[in-house]
Amino acid sequence: MDREALLILITILCLTVLAVIVKILISSRRKENTDLNADKAREISTGDFDERLKNLIDQWRVMEAVKLVRETKNIGLKEARDYINKFMRSEETGGIVFESAKKEEIVTPEELDGKIFELLMKKQKINAIKLVKENLNSGLKEAKDYVEEIERKLNL
Repeated sequence: MDREALLILITILCLTVLAVIVKILISSRRKENTDLNADKAREISTGDFDERLKNLIDQWRVMEAVKLVRETKNIGLKEARDYINKFMRSEETGGIVFESAKKEEIVTPEELDGKIFELLMKKQKINAIKLVKENLNSGLKEAKDYVEEIERKLNL
């Protein structure tokens, strides 16, 4: 019996030591990841963050834009979405103004199509979609389809 009790005690001790080692390794891995994320965020924030964010939004890569904001600013999903909305309205953006932030009243369909053409030539498809959505009071899918139909007609 004493030998079995000693064996059980040694096994428990070994498992405890192993658990502590695993915990230390996991903790150091998290610290490394946190340090890497902090370095990445500093690199992004000191670089051309606003320009990268603008390009992602213009290319309709919203999820990547949200991820960029979340990682750089170390904020939650709702805060990142709010930041992007402010960014698009040119609040706290260092002067970058999106075309969609300048709401213009467009009366005729020809003027609307002309403005969409201009935006598409500038590679600002997202702004063209927003312009259609705002001026035709349509849904996002309908506005996107409208803009893509113009792209097809113009072979862009």
